Amino acid sequence: MKRIYFLVLLLSCFSIMNGQRRLTEEQWDTLSLRKPTVVIFYADWCAPSKKELPIMAQMTREFPEIDFYKVNINQEKDWFEDVTEDGATPLIKFYYLFDDRNYVINVSSVPGFMPEYELRDSCRTLLNRFKTAQQKMNPPLRETTSLKDTLIEIQGEKYHLALQGAVDLGLSVKWAAYNVGAKRPEQNGSHYAWAETTPKTTYTDDNCRYATNQKSLHDSRKWQKYSRYEDRCVYLDATDDAATVHWGGKWRMPTEKEAGELVRELDWCWEKIRGVIGIVAYNKTNKNAIFFPMAGTKIEAELYDEEWNGYYWTLELLDRDMNSEYCNALLFDRENNQIFTEERKRYLGFTIRPVYEE
Repeated sequence: MKRIYFLVLLLSCFSIMNGQRRLTEEQWDTLSLRKPTVVIFYADWCAPSKKELPIMAQMTREFPEIDFYKVNINQEKDWFEDVTEDGATPLIKFYYLFDDRNYVINVSSVPGFMPEYELRDSCRTLLNRFKTAQQKMNPPLRETTSLKDTLIEIQGEKYHLALQGAVDLGLSVKWAAYNVGAKRPEQNGSHYAWAETTPKTTYTDDNCRYATNQKSLHDSRKWQKYSRYEDRCVYLDATDDAATVHWGGKWRMPTEKEAGELVRELDWCWEKIRGVIGIVAYNKTNKNAIFFPMAGTKIEAELYDEEWNGYYWTLELLDRDMNSEYCNALLFDRENNQIFTEERKRYLGFTIRPVYEE
């Protein structure tokens, strides 16, 4: 048994020594890029791939300043489809950090087999570009830099689409890169009824938090909390704010005013990110952008309008003197190409995009 374990360990070490570090898309999304990086997408059945991998192993010995990774396209089909144009294998991608933003990545791609001399020249070019980029950066590149955004093109201009963190869009607050319950911008995340911090199986009037069966003189029903006529509390407490409860710190749901500011002050375009339909909000001045997936709404046990509409709660009741059952929400209507804030019933299951107030 010890002998088998030793052989496995030896093979593992040999794999790393020869630059054969396997990589998945999930690992890539959390990878810290401290060096220029080369990634080869290969297939076991592909003859050119079999020729390329030993050459790549040789490059790892010649260029210790570069990180080399390999991706098996049989195991990462979706990722390969995202990064390729013609499906040729192997596909070799060269990454290096660039300009004065620590998180921007420039990349060049070479489809098909690369001879040893050509791959060696490309690695030298990659190193030179990386060193030049480092010299231009102010402040210098930090060793702890990680991939936090990616470049997208909108009307011929490059924008930094945030993948995580609090994003400066030139507004009064910073907006999160993705929804509560998600790990990436294109994921829907969780759906919540207003003033609730836990997703549910069904979303109805009767199981809405703080609802009672009692009649009210002004409202359609009497509310235990958040009523313009009872406690006159129209803003969510931190304990009822799903953004604060799940993310902590200074994260919270946006106000109606902040959601309106997002709508008015930014430019917008419909995009498809990793196969998911949504809308990009971008600032033409600082070139930052965030993505909102069209996550739909949950009513009873069903999800409606996914890919067509996005519904995002704010933290307050409707600002006009109306039924306390209605709350403000940020709405995206792809069919009619509209973005606006409007009232919706608080029992509905909407997604939540947090804001960060420094």
